[in-house]
Amino acid sequence: MSPAFSSWSDFFAMGGYAFFVWLAVAMTVAPLVLLALHTVLQ
Repeated sequence: MSPAFSSWSDFFAMGGYAFFVWLAVAMTVAPLVLLALHTVLQ
């Protein structure tokens, strides 16, 4: 089995779609973190 990306820079570039991929990751992780923080602080 071979890895999907040959290097870390290829992983972070995501085949040229890095902006969309990492924006989607941020838009998913940020609300989850904010929800967890809000729950802990209540």
